[in-house]
Amino acid sequence: MTTTDWPSDGLAPAVDELGTDMAGTLAKLEEQVERAANGSTAVGKALSLLDALGSGRAAEPLSALAARTGMPKSTACRILKMMEGLGFVGRKDSLYCLGPRVRELGKQANVSSHNELRNASLGVLERLYDEVRTTVHLAVLAGSDVLYLEKITAPGGSRIPTRVGLTVPAMCTALGKAQLAFSSGPSIEAVVRGPIARLTGNSARSPQELLEKLAVVRKTGFAVDREEFRAGLSCVAAPIMVRGRVIAAISASSMNGAAYSSQRMLFVRDAARRLGAQLERAQRLSS
Repeated sequence: MTTTDWPSDGLAPAVDELGTDMAGTLAKLEEQVERAANGSTAVGKALSLLDALGSGRAAEPLSALAARTGMPKSTACRILKMMEGLGFVGRKDSLYCLGPRVRELGKQANVSSHNELRNASLGVLERLYDEVRTTVHLAVLAGSDVLYLEKITAPGGSRIPTRVGLTVPAMCTALGKAQLAFSSGPSIEAVVRGPIARLTGNSARSPQELLEKLAVVRKTGFAVDREEFRAGLSCVAAPIMVRGRVIAAISASSMNGAAYSSQRMLFVRDAARRLGAQLERAQRLSS
C-alpha cells in the first residue's frame, strides 16, 4: 500500500493525539528550562551581591550594591533580605555587610585546609585524652591568632569556651605561646609589635612580658595558660615539631587548674613529640 492509500480517516486522530502529546511535552520542557534558568540567575545574583559585600568596605547602602552588581534596587533588596534571613548578610540600619554565616564558612574553610594534619592527629589526641581525662585540643598559628582544628571534650568540658574553627589571640593561650616560642624571629616580632591582646587580668601586659614567657617555653618545652584566655581556665600545651619547624600544638585544658600537674605536662609533651615523629616519618615515606 502506498502512502496515498493510507486511510486518512483512521490516521488523522492518531496524528492529532501525537501532536497534542508532543506539544504538552515541549511545554513542560520549556517550563523546566525556564525554571532552571531563573534559579541559576537568582543564584548568580546572590553570589554577585556577596562578592560586592566582600569588597573590603565595612558596610554599604543598597544603592551602591545594586549599582556595582548591575541589578535593579528592588531585586537586590529582595535577595539581600533573603540572605539576611539565612545569616549570610548582616544589616546595620540601612547599610549591609557580610553576615556571621559567611565568616563561619570562612573559618571552616581554614580548618578544612588542615584536614591531613587533623586526620593524622586523631589517634594521638585520643590516647592523650585517655591519659589526662580532660579536654584536649589541636591548633595551628594563623597570623597572630591560633586556629582550633580539633577538640575532644571531657565530661564537664562544655564549660571550656572553645570549638573547632575558633580563633583566639595566640599570646593569650598556651597553644599559641607553644608555637610562637619556636617560630621565626620575624613571626615573633610581628606579634610583639602588634597590639597586646588582654582577654583577662592575667594576660601579658607588655611585649617584654610576652617575650619572657616565650623564653620559658623554649627552655621547658611546653607552655601554660593560667587564666589568660578565660577566668578559671587553665591549660598546658606543647609544640609539634617536624624537621625542626613548629607546625602546630597540642594542649590539655580544664576549669579547675588540674592541667598544671607535672604528670599531665609530661603526657602533653610526649603526645606532641609522638605526633611530630609520626608526621616526619610520613614525610620521608612520601618524598
